[in-house]
Amino acid sequence: MISLRCGHFVGERFNLGFLSLLLPRLKTHMVPWVAGGKARVPLVDGRDIGDAYALATTVDGLNGFESFNICGPSFPTIREVVDFLHDEANVPRPHFGVPLMGAYIFGWLMEVLNPILPGDPFLTRAIVYLGEDWYSPNNLAEKHLGYVPKIEWKTAIRRQLKDMEKRGYSHTSLVDGTRWWAR
Repeated sequence: MISLRCGHFVGERFNLGFLSLLLPRLKTHMVPWVAGGKARVPLVDGRDIGDAYALATTVDGLNGFESFNICGPSFPTIREVVDFLHDEANVPRPHFGVPLMGAYIFGWLMEVLNPILPGDPFLTRAIVYLGEDWYSPNNLAEKHLGYVPKIEWKTAIRRQLKDMEKRGYSHTSLVDGTRWWAR
């Protein structure tokens, strides 16, 4: 049994994933820097994920259960990613900051209030959890599978932004599968 723990998906044709959560929220000017934006983000391009799966299906010599991190070649901070998105897609940078625990409390409150508020919760504890520091090196995947990621995060994000622009920046609801603008 092989388990591949993939980082946050970015790249062309990823309607759900990291950017689909982050971009609409950044546009509201209400997203804070959580813990100063210092958390590292394990972004991985879909093409690298495909390579990892192909390698996992053909590798010999593994015994029992094996689990591997599948991430990109580097781990930018959330601040680096948001600054890049600001430059590439003209989205606003956060104007204020909150500690990690404050973000979890706000996420919990939004989950509780969700039944009486219109649309998706702005923030959930799951989204805060995704924003924690996730340094997940690929060392074991390289050693046992031969996995070496090739696509840098900036290239993957540029490709996804171009794809999203072509599709009109569609946004899938986190709650019921409908589009937020169709409500």
